[in-house]
Amino acid sequence: MGKYSTIEEQKKVCLPLIEEERKAYIKAEHGRLQGVMNTAYWDSEAGEYVIFHSLPDLNPALDEVGDPYDLTMEEIALLPSLKKRIERVQTYSYLKLYPVFPEERERLTLLGQMKTKLDLGKLCTDEEVEALISGHQRFIHYKLDDAVEVIM
Repeated sequence: MGKYSTIEEQKKVCLPLIEEERKAYIKAEHGRLQGVMNTAYWDSEAGEYVIFHSLPDLNPALDEVGDPYDLTMEEIALLPSLKKRIERVQTYSYLKLYPVFPEERERLTLLGQMKTKLDLGKLCTDEEVEALISGHQRFIHYKLDDAVEVIM
């Protein structure tokens, strides 16, 4: 077993990193996340549309919108896998509801899986903990580095 062999040690180390990355992701993607909240996606297993992060108390007439900071890490990690179904000329097309780059999808999946495990009191693997710690600063920098390059 690795350096963080108890659930308490893993929670102490991993949960703050996961939360920091969740907040950084929301800050960087605020508008996109806000736009996808309360949006229908196609659930192929149920064969019906389901609302992502339902916001029943909003009044669209007043331009009320949801707060992306209310999204859990698990919800954010789920987003890249959701699809919308579009009917076209007697057939259906399935498009991603929330497209992301493959590296970003992998990171969000890792964060969501680890958060779920830790919340359930299950140990994460040494590889997961190492991937979280070693990729943390890189992900934060990637999401929050908004320097504009001026070309003259």
